[in-house]
Amino acid sequence: KCIRENELSFDLIHAHYTWPSGAVAVELKKEFRTPVVITEHTSKTLEAAIRKKDSLYIKTWNFSDAIIRVRKSDIPEIAKLGVNADKIFYIPNGADAKIFKPMDQAFCRKKLGIPLDKKVVLYVGNMYSKVKGHEYLIRAIGRIVRKRKDILCIIVGDGPLRKDLENQIKKLNLGDYVKLVGAKPHDEIPLWMNAADLFVLPSLSEGNPTVMFEALACGKPFVGTRVGGVPEIITSEDYGLLCEPANPDDLAEKILIALEKEWDR
Repeated sequence: KCIRENELSFDLIHAHYTWPSGAVAVELKKEFRTPVVITEHTSKTLEAAIRKKDSLYIKTWNFSDAIIRVRKSDIPEIAKLGVNADKIFYIPNGADAKIFKPMDQAFCRKKLGIPLDKKVVLYVGNMYSKVKGHEYLIRAIGRIVRKRKDILCIIVGDGPLRKDLENQIKKLNLGDYVKLVGAKPHDEIPLWMNAADLFVLPSLSEGNPTVMFEALACGKPFVGTRVGGVPEIITSEDYGLLCEPANPDDLAEKILIALEKEWDR
């Protein structure tokens, strides 16, 4: 109705996510005879659809003209469902290099009010789901402070889990070492990344996290979990270190190693 009322003209429909956008897009394709590209970003949702051989997903993929997946390892799994592998393409997420780029660390710290004498570990992301692994990062910091007191973990983001995380920090007596600074504007995130010594993403599941590319674009080493598309990007210890998900001991060990390592920005 909106398309007709506004007399919209278009040559291509690009849907982000198979459901509901992709399913709607293929219906529009039938109506307007326009090709459809679907980019699938999800992790758990896609895994469930593949496992259940979800007929709605399969039908949508088969009616589309091209499918972009941000994680390479899923392409053969989608193809096994009867989807033509020749129309499935791997394009990972990325970062805007005009915004996310190396900056002077001391300048960024002064601007944000971060101490110059601390080793700063940064996490950026929402607090909507436990799948992001915040609790394991906090527990890992608890183990790190037994070995060094110059650590400061800054968590940027907000959401319903914040109160639980505040309680966890208080219970573990980590108030001096873990700071929840709330959500920040997207154009301010490069300052936080450049102020840090390393970026940590303790997720239990991921597709191909954009925030990883943003941190790397700022010249920051990445410490994260061996999930989703992360190992497809962190293919060398020159870029970062990976640990097992939901394992605060392993995460703490990798952070400690990363803090001592000489990195090439």
